[in-house]
Amino acid sequence: MSMPPVPPAPLPPDALILANGSIPPVAFEERVAAAAGAGFDAIGLSVWEYDRLRAEGYDGNRLRTALDRYGMRVAELEVVLGFAATGPDRLRQPLPGLDYTDRDTEARFFEMATLFGARHLQAVGTFNSEQLEDQAVDAFAALCDRAAAYELLVALEFVPGTNIPDAGTATEIVTAAGRSNGGLCVDSWHHFRGHNDDRLLRAIPPEKVFMIQLDDVTPIPLILTTSRTLCCTGYHLATATSTSPDS
Repeated sequence: MSMPPVPPAPLPPDALILANGSIPPVAFEERVAAAAGAGFDAIGLSVWEYDRLRAEGYDGNRLRTALDRYGMRVAELEVVLGFAATGPDRLRQPLPGLDYTDRDTEARFFEMATLFGARHLQAVGTFNSEQLEDQAVDAFAALCDRAAAYELLVALEFVPGTNIPDAGTATEIVTAAGRSNGGLCVDSWHHFRGHNDDRLLRAIPPEKVFMIQLDDVTPIPLILTTSRTLCCTGYHLATATSTSPDS
Protein backbone atom coordinates (compact mmCIF):
# COMPACT_ATOMS: atom_id res chain seq x y z
CA MET A 1 0.00 0.00 0.00
CA SER A 2 1.47 3.33 -1.03
CA MET A 3 1.86 6.07 1.55
CA PRO A 4 0.31 9.51 1.12
CA PRO A 5 2.83 12.10 -0.06
CA VAL A 6 4.40 14.55 2.35
CA PRO A 7 3.96 18.13 1.11
CA PRO A 8 7.25 20.07 0.96
CA ALA A 9 7.60 22.93 3.38
CA PRO A 10 10.03 25.86 3.38
CA LEU A 11 12.94 25.59 5.78
CA PRO A 12 13.80 28.40 8.22
CA PRO A 13 16.79 30.54 7.19
CA ASP A 14 18.95 29.14 9.98
CA ALA A 15 18.16 25.49 9.27
CA LEU A 16 21.13 23.12 9.25
CA ILE A 17 21.10 19.92 7.19
CA LEU A 18 23.54 17.05 7.62
CA ALA A 19 24.69 16.06 4.15
CA ASN A 20 24.39 12.43 3.13
CA GLY A 21 28.12 11.89 2.64
CA SER A 22 28.99 12.98 6.18
CA ILE A 23 27.99 9.54 7.46
CA PRO A 24 28.93 6.23 5.82
CA PRO A 25 26.22 3.72 4.88
CA VAL A 26 24.49 2.85 8.14
CA ALA A 27 21.03 1.93 9.34
CA PHE A 28 18.67 4.80 8.55
CA GLU A 29 17.62 5.05 12.20
CA GLU A 30 21.27 5.53 13.18
CA ARG A 31 21.74 8.29 10.59
CA VAL A 32 18.66 10.17 11.77
CA ALA A 33 19.52 9.76 15.46
CA ALA A 34 23.06 11.06 14.90
CA ALA A 35 21.81 14.12 13.05
CA ALA A 36 19.19 14.88 15.68
CA GLY A 37 21.65 14.36 18.52
CA ALA A 38 24.11 16.80 16.94
CA GLY A 39 21.45 19.51 16.61
CA PHE A 40 20.72 19.34 12.89
CA ASP A 41 17.26 20.24 11.64
CA ALA A 42 17.19 17.80 8.73
CA ILE A 43 19.31 15.42 6.68
CA GLY A 44 20.27 14.97 3.07
CA LEU A 45 19.92 11.60 1.37
CA SER A 46 21.53 10.38 -1.81
CA VAL A 47 19.63 8.30 -4.32
CA TRP A 48 22.30 5.60 -3.96
CA GLU A 49 21.81 5.38 -0.21
CA TYR A 50 18.06 5.33 -0.74
CA ASP A 51 18.46 2.43 -3.18
CA ARG A 52 20.65 0.59 -0.68
CA LEU A 53 18.10 1.00 2.09
CA ARG A 54 15.27 -0.17 -0.16
CA ALA A 55 17.29 -3.25 -1.14
CA GLU A 56 17.76 -4.02 2.56
CA GLY A 57 14.01 -4.06 3.09
CA TYR A 58 13.21 -0.53 4.20
CA ASP A 59 9.81 0.65 3.05
CA GLY A 60 8.39 4.14 3.15
CA ASN A 61 6.65 3.59 6.46
CA ARG A 62 9.85 2.51 8.23
CA LEU A 63 11.80 5.44 6.82
CA ARG A 64 9.18 8.00 7.77
CA THR A 65 8.71 6.45 11.22
CA ALA A 66 12.40 6.95 11.94
CA LEU A 67 12.20 10.59 10.90
CA ASP A 68 9.06 11.22 12.94
CA ARG A 69 10.60 9.63 16.02
CA TYR A 70 13.31 12.30 16.09
CA GLY A 71 11.33 15.18 14.63
CA MET A 72 13.54 15.18 11.53
CA ARG A 73 12.99 15.38 7.78
CA VAL A 74 14.85 14.64 4.57
CA ALA A 75 15.28 18.11 3.08
CA GLU A 76 17.82 17.64 0.30
CA LEU A 77 18.30 14.98 -2.36
CA GLU A 78 21.77 14.21 -3.70
CA VAL A 79 22.72 14.45 -6.55
CA VAL A 80 21.84 14.65 -10.28
CA LEU A 81 25.12 13.87 -12.04
CA GLY A 82 25.79 15.31 -15.49
CA PHE A 83 22.38 16.86 -16.13
CA ALA A 84 23.48 17.85 -19.65
CA ALA A 85 25.90 14.99 -20.44
CA THR A 86 25.41 13.29 -23.80
CA GLY A 87 27.15 10.83 -26.11
CA PRO A 88 30.40 9.22 -24.92
CA ASP A 89 30.47 11.35 -21.76
CA ARG A 90 27.28 9.71 -20.53
CA LEU A 91 28.77 6.23 -20.97
CA ARG A 92 31.69 6.95 -18.64
CA GLN A 93 31.39 6.72 -14.86
CA PRO A 94 31.83 10.22 -13.39
CA LEU A 95 32.85 8.78 -10.02
CA PRO A 96 33.96 5.24 -9.20
CA GLY A 97 30.91 2.98 -9.02
CA LEU A 98 28.45 5.71 -10.03
CA ASP A 99 26.75 6.48 -13.33
CA TYR A 100 25.37 9.67 -14.76
CA THR A 101 21.74 10.26 -13.87
CA ASP A 102 19.29 8.75 -16.34
CA ARG A 103 15.51 9.12 -16.36
CA ASP A 104 15.01 6.01 -14.21
CA THR A 105 17.27 7.46 -11.53
CA GLU A 106 15.59 10.83 -11.87
CA ALA A 107 12.24 9.12 -11.29
CA ARG A 108 13.59 7.77 -7.99
CA PHE A 109 14.55 11.29 -6.95
CA PHE A 110 10.96 12.33 -7.53
CA GLU A 111 9.77 9.26 -5.63
CA MET A 112 11.93 10.41 -2.71
CA ALA A 113 10.57 13.94 -2.99
CA THR A 114 7.03 12.61 -2.71
CA LEU A 115 7.85 10.28 0.17
CA PHE A 116 9.81 12.78 2.26
CA GLY A 117 8.55 16.19 1.17
CA ALA A 118 12.12 17.14 0.27
CA ARG A 119 12.85 20.74 -0.69
CA HIS A 120 16.19 20.73 -2.55
CA LEU A 121 17.55 18.65 -5.43
CA GLN A 122 21.26 19.09 -6.09
CA ALA A 123 22.73 18.92 -9.59
CA VAL A 124 26.29 19.01 -10.92
CA GLY A 125 27.89 19.10 -14.36
CA THR A 126 29.97 16.64 -16.35
CA PHE A 127 33.16 15.35 -14.73
CA ASN A 128 36.63 15.39 -16.28
CA SER A 129 35.53 17.81 -18.97
CA GLU A 130 36.21 21.50 -19.56
CA GLN A 131 33.71 21.85 -22.41
CA LEU A 132 30.28 23.07 -21.40
CA GLU A 133 27.57 21.40 -23.47
CA ASP A 134 25.74 23.60 -25.97
CA GLN A 135 22.47 22.42 -24.45
CA ALA A 136 23.49 23.03 -20.81
CA VAL A 137 21.09 25.93 -20.26
CA ASP A 138 18.16 24.15 -21.91
CA ALA A 139 18.94 20.93 -20.02
CA PHE A 140 19.02 22.74 -16.69
CA ALA A 141 15.78 24.56 -17.48
CA ALA A 142 14.13 21.25 -18.42
CA LEU A 143 15.31 19.63 -15.18
CA CYS A 144 13.86 22.55 -13.22
CA ASP A 145 10.56 22.16 -15.07
CA ARG A 146 10.34 18.44 -14.28
CA ALA A 147 11.29 19.08 -10.64
CA ALA A 148 8.70 21.85 -10.30
CA ALA A 149 5.94 19.25 -10.47
CA TYR A 150 7.25 18.02 -7.09
CA GLU A 151 7.81 21.52 -5.70
CA LEU A 152 11.58 20.97 -5.66
CA LEU A 153 14.18 23.70 -5.83
CA VAL A 154 17.10 22.65 -8.07
CA ALA A 155 20.45 23.79 -6.67
CA LEU A 156 23.25 23.74 -9.25
CA GLU A 157 26.57 23.06 -7.52
CA PHE A 158 29.82 24.17 -9.12
CA VAL A 159 32.55 21.55 -8.69
CA PRO A 160 36.20 21.76 -9.77
CA GLY A 161 36.94 18.89 -12.13
CA THR A 162 33.61 19.34 -13.89
CA ASN A 163 32.61 21.61 -16.75
CA ILE A 164 30.86 23.85 -14.20
CA PRO A 165 33.94 24.55 -12.07
CA ASP A 166 33.10 27.92 -10.55
CA ALA A 167 30.35 30.21 -9.33
CA GLY A 168 30.52 32.35 -12.45
CA THR A 169 29.71 29.49 -14.82
CA ALA A 170 26.93 28.20 -12.57
CA THR A 171 25.41 31.67 -12.24
CA GLU A 172 25.39 32.14 -16.02
CA ILE A 173 23.50 28.84 -16.49
CA VAL A 174 20.96 29.56 -13.76
CA THR A 175 20.37 33.10 -15.00
CA ALA A 176 20.00 32.08 -18.65
CA ALA A 177 17.64 29.22 -17.72
CA GLY A 178 15.34 31.72 -16.02
CA ARG A 179 13.51 29.28 -13.79
CA SER A 180 12.19 30.44 -10.42
CA ASN A 181 13.04 27.06 -8.87
CA GLY A 182 16.59 27.07 -10.28
CA GLY A 183 19.42 28.38 -8.13
CA LEU A 184 22.87 27.57 -6.77
CA CYS A 185 24.47 25.40 -4.14
CA VAL A 186 27.62 27.12 -2.87
CA ASP A 187 30.03 24.60 -1.34
CA SER A 188 32.87 26.23 0.60
CA TRP A 189 35.26 23.38 -0.17
CA HIS A 190 34.66 23.56 -3.92
CA HIS A 191 35.03 27.35 -3.84
CA PHE A 192 38.31 27.44 -1.93
CA ARG A 193 39.95 24.55 -3.79
CA GLY A 194 38.70 25.91 -7.12
CA HIS A 195 38.90 29.46 -8.47
CA ASN A 196 38.67 30.93 -4.96
CA ASP A 197 37.51 34.23 -6.43
CA ASP A 198 35.20 36.01 -4.03
CA ARG A 199 34.06 38.35 -6.79
CA LEU A 200 32.28 35.40 -8.40
CA LEU A 201 30.38 34.77 -5.17
CA ARG A 202 29.40 38.42 -4.78
CA ALA A 203 28.01 38.42 -8.31
CA ILE A 204 25.46 35.71 -7.50
CA PRO A 205 21.97 37.20 -7.05
CA PRO A 206 21.28 36.58 -3.34
CA GLU A 207 17.84 35.10 -4.03
CA LYS A 208 19.50 32.46 -6.19
CA VAL A 209 21.63 31.03 -3.39
CA PHE A 210 19.47 28.08 -2.39
CA MET A 211 22.05 26.19 -0.33
CA ILE A 212 25.40 26.87 1.35
CA GLN A 213 27.53 23.86 2.22
CA LEU A 214 30.16 24.18 4.95
CA ASP A 215 32.80 21.46 5.04
CA ASP A 216 35.36 20.14 7.47
CA VAL A 217 38.38 18.61 5.76
CA THR A 218 41.74 17.06 6.51
CA PRO A 219 44.98 18.85 5.51
CA ILE A 220 45.97 15.85 3.40
CA PRO A 221 43.68 13.44 1.54
CA LEU A 222 42.35 10.42 3.36
CA ILE A 223 42.11 8.68 0.00
CA LEU A 224 45.17 9.00 -2.21
CA THR A 225 44.30 9.27 -5.88
CA THR A 226 45.38 11.20 -8.94
CA SER A 227 41.77 11.49 -10.12
CA ARG A 228 40.31 14.94 -10.70
CA THR A 229 37.30 13.71 -8.73
CA LEU A 230 39.33 13.94 -5.50
CA CYS A 231 37.27 17.03 -4.67
CA CYS A 232 34.37 14.75 -3.84
CA THR A 233 36.17 12.02 -1.92
CA GLY A 234 39.61 12.40 -0.42
CA TYR A 235 39.41 15.26 2.06
CA HIS A 236 35.83 15.49 3.29
CA LEU A 237 34.99 14.81 6.92
CA ALA A 238 31.55 16.33 7.25
CA THR A 239 29.28 18.68 5.36
CA ALA A 240 26.48 20.82 6.72
CA THR A 241 24.05 22.75 4.56
CA SER A 242 22.44 26.05 5.44
CA THR A 243 19.37 27.10 3.55
CA SER A 244 18.47 30.45 2.05
CA PRO A 245 15.66 32.50 3.64
CA ASP A 246 13.16 31.58 0.93
CA SER A 247 13.93 27.89 0.62
